[in-house]
Amino acid sequence: MRQAGSLEKRLGRLRRALAESGLEGAIVAPGPNMRYYTGVSSIMLERPFLLFVKAEDGAHLVAPSLEAGPYRSCPVKLEIHEWTDSEGPGGAFREAARGSIQGGCRGGGVQGEMGSGGEGAVSVS
Repeated sequence: MRQAGSLEKRLGRLRRALAESGLEGAIVAPGPNMRYYTGVSSIMLERPFLLFVKAEDGAHLVAPSLEAGPYRSCPVKLEIHEWTDSEGPGGAFREAARGSIQGGCRGGGVQGEMGSGGEGAVSVS
């Protein structure tokens, strides 16, 4: 894994670029980009798995429990929202959305429903 300092600098550059562009955050999918920002290698599988990076501060990872292990010891500070196949990802996405909008997103709100199988949508406005 990469040193925490260089990874935090990368996240800092991303946050500055987001703020300069008037964006509130970015969503990063598993693959080279997620490794670049976290130092952890992951691949995109069939289960929802995303990193939410806020422009102001904070990062939230929504990941299946079976994929979340390496991120627990990640050198970057992440709030991890795990989910199991029996629970489905809906609750984890709602937690991450609430954590992502607290004190940061303008006009924010969490709407929508997600079933245990992942159907439906969560809308952050």
